[in-house]
Amino acid sequence: MNFDYRQLKGTHFLRLNGSHTERAKMHGQILKSPIQNGALPALAKKNEWIIRRAGGAFAWRPLQNVAVNFYHHLLLPLMANSLLPGDRELILALAEAAEIPYKTISRALFQADGLMLLSRLSIMKYLFKDFPAQELPGCSSAVVHPSLTHAGKMLVSRNQDYPVTGPWERESTVIFHQPTEAGEIPHVSVVSAGLHTAGLTSMNQEGLTVAAHAHFGRDVSIRGMPVFVLGGLIASQAKNLGEAVDIVRRHNRYANWTFVVSSAKEQNAMAVEMGPKKMATRFLDEGLLTHTNFFHTEMQEKEALICGGRYHDDQARICRMRQVLLAHKGQITPATMSSMLGDHVDPWTGEERVMGNTLSVMATVKSVVFSPGEQIFYVSTRGSSPMGLGDFLKIDVNSFWTDRTSEEAWP
Repeated sequence: MNFDYRQLKGTHFLRLNGSHTERAKMHGQILKSPIQNGALPALAKKNEWIIRRAGGAFAWRPLQNVAVNFYHHLLLPLMANSLLPGDRELILALAEAAEIPYKTISRALFQADGLMLLSRLSIMKYLFKDFPAQELPGCSSAVVHPSLTHAGKMLVSRNQDYPVTGPWERESTVIFHQPTEAGEIPHVSVVSAGLHTAGLTSMNQEGLTVAAHAHFGRDVSIRGMPVFVLGGLIASQAKNLGEAVDIVRRHNRYANWTFVVSSAKEQNAMAVEMGPKKMATRFLDEGLLTHTNFFHTEMQEKEALICGGRYHDDQARICRMRQVLLAHKGQITPATMSSMLGDHVDPWTGEERVMGNTLSVMATVKSVVFSPGEQIFYVSTRGSSPMGLGDFLKIDVNSFWTDRTSEEAWP
C-alpha cells in the first residue's frame, strides 16, 4: 500500500496503490481538509435543501418535515441496503481517514439516485416548482472517430454539470488507481476531493472511457446498484464495449442513467441508456456520438420531462456539439474539443449567451478531454464554474509522475 501526491494549478493529483479499501483510506488521509470543506458535505444536504424549497402542498413546513424524515430514515436506508460489503467498507475507511461522518458520505454518494426517486415519489411538479434550471444535474459528452481527428486518434470530451458549484471545482481531484485485486484494471478518475469513485468520469488502461449522465424517468426502484458503483465496475473491469454492456446488464439500477463509453482499441463508442431494469444502446453515427440529458432510444417512452425549457436546452447542446465538430471534420484536435467545452454560443441564433441553450453552463464543475488510445487527457484548472472556460493541463498517464512538463498550463 503506497501513494504519491502532487498539486498543480489548484488540482489535486493522487496515485493510490492497494485494495479498494486501502485506496479509499489513503484518499481520506491525504485530502482530509479538502474533503471536510469540499463537495461531500454540500451534496449530503442537497436533497433536503430541495425539499425545503418545494412548492404546492410541499411548501407547508410540516409536510416538508415528513418528506425529509421519509428520505433520511426510510428511503436512504433502503437504498443503502443494496451496497455490497466491500462498498460499505470503502465508505467507512474514507470516513474514518477523513474524519467525516459515515452518513455524510453515504448521503452524498446517494444524492443523485435519491433525487431521482424523490422526484418520482414526491410529484415532480411540486419538487421542482420555481427551481432554477441551473440547479438541475446535467452533462454533455462527445466522442469522435479517429477518421475525424487531425492525428487519427479517438477523442472524447466531457462536461459534468452539477449543482454543487463552489466546493466541487475548488477541490478538483484526479486519482490514478493502481488496484491490487486480481482482474482489476488500472484507471484514472476525474472527481472532486472525497468523491472516491470512478463511476462518473474515468479512463482505464485498456483505452476505455466512462462518463455518467443523469436522467429523470417515470420508472424508479428502491432496489438496485448505485450509479457510482456501477460505473466504477466498468472503469475497473471492462476491457471492451461488450464487457461494459455485460456489467450493466447484470445489475438493476435505482433510476435512469446513461453511460457514454468509448473504446480506443475498437475505435467505437456507445451510449448505454438505462432505467431500473431496461436498457438500450446506440453507437457512433457517421463518426460522432453526442449525448446530453435526454434519451435517444426507445428509453424515451419512460422519460420524465421536467420542463420544456430544460428539454430545449438539452437539444441545443447536442446541436452545438455537432456544429462545432462537423465544422472541423478531419481536423479535430484536443484544442477543438476543449474549446468546445467552454462554448457559449446559442446554435439556433448564433448569439453568445451567459446561460440558456449553451454547451458550457453555470454549473459546469468539470471539463476534461480524453485521448484514450494515447493514455493522455486534458483537464481544466479554472477552479470555478464554468470549468470549460479555463486553461487545461495535458496529462500523460504513463509519464506524469516522472515528467514535470505538465506543470505548464495548456491553453
